[in-house]
Amino acid sequence: MQIDKIFSNPIGTFYAIKEEGPVKSFVVSTKGTREICNSPEIIGIEYTGRLKKAVTFALEMLPNPDLATISDRKIWELVLLRGGLNFGIKEALYLAHGHNRNSRAFLSSQRRKTKEGIWIIDEDYYQKPVTVPEKSTLIIGDVVATGTSLQNGLKTIGESLGEGSIENIVCLTIGCSEAERILSEFVKTLEGKQGYQANASVVYFEGRFGLVGENHNLQIGLPGTDFTRFGEGCVLAPEFERSQYKQPSNPLERCAIYDAGSRAFEIETHVNDVIEYWEQVAGLARGGLTFDALVRERFPQYKPQKGTETPTLLQVCEERLSTMNALLRE
Repeated sequence: MQIDKIFSNPIGTFYAIKEEGPVKSFVVSTKGTREICNSPEIIGIEYTGRLKKAVTFALEMLPNPDLATISDRKIWELVLLRGGLNFGIKEALYLAHGHNRNSRAFLSSQRRKTKEGIWIIDEDYYQKPVTVPEKSTLIIGDVVATGTSLQNGLKTIGESLGEGSIENIVCLTIGCSEAERILSEFVKTLEGKQGYQANASVVYFEGRFGLVGENHNLQIGLPGTDFTRFGEGCVLAPEFERSQYKQPSNPLERCAIYDAGSRAFEIETHVNDVIEYWEQVAGLARGGLTFDALVRERFPQYKPQKGTETPTLLQVCEERLSTMNALLRE
């Protein structure tokens, strides 16, 4: 998969994923998003603050569309509650371009897995729509795994456009390729209504991650939820890939982001989720699983660093459990 650097400054780097299709795909890497992907102990405002800074950089430097040339009266945001609140898009637009009049639509969207293994929307009763301008620009921030919430949100928007229309769509995400697939379908729907194809872009932070499927080979993994550092369609920013070697635990974390909602709004739920994972890994380590074996499973492209001593897996587990349990005691 080809990824081309198109811009870099001290804040971050912009890459383009070179693929054909109706959706343009970019990868943005910043120090802050590498930290939140590698360190689940970064929580609350310390987590959302890093994400918002990265969103500001992405919106400022986005090559297509150039948001600086679009009137803020034509820009509106779809907030998928509650994870979408973490991206801080309204504030980021102001910091990046001075936009102050852009509107926000809100939609509750909570997914649930049925007994048949299908993801559905279980709760979407809250809606606060906006009057959509003609040839407007829609911006969405969401963690996209199966994409069920994003798909439901776009479907609702498509059904309630009224006299308005959408010329540009920008989706900022920590997620997988489902974001592109869903956006492509929405663009086709809009084309039938509007008579022209909307310009659509997806901006992935740190990479277009893989997604754990039902028939995965991981010893620990949540299908349809966990993001992996490998797999079909996976593309990692070079900076993020290099960051996997900074801490032994980095390539071993269960998910590249864990639950983005609870990480900001239900801290103890998030912390206990991470602790549960590392306790499971510790159990495997006591049963004979080695660091090398687990890192090959969770980060197959891993190359042992010369002159670096490989820790025992149990040592890594004990360090991670100590860090996460300390958060509960604070």
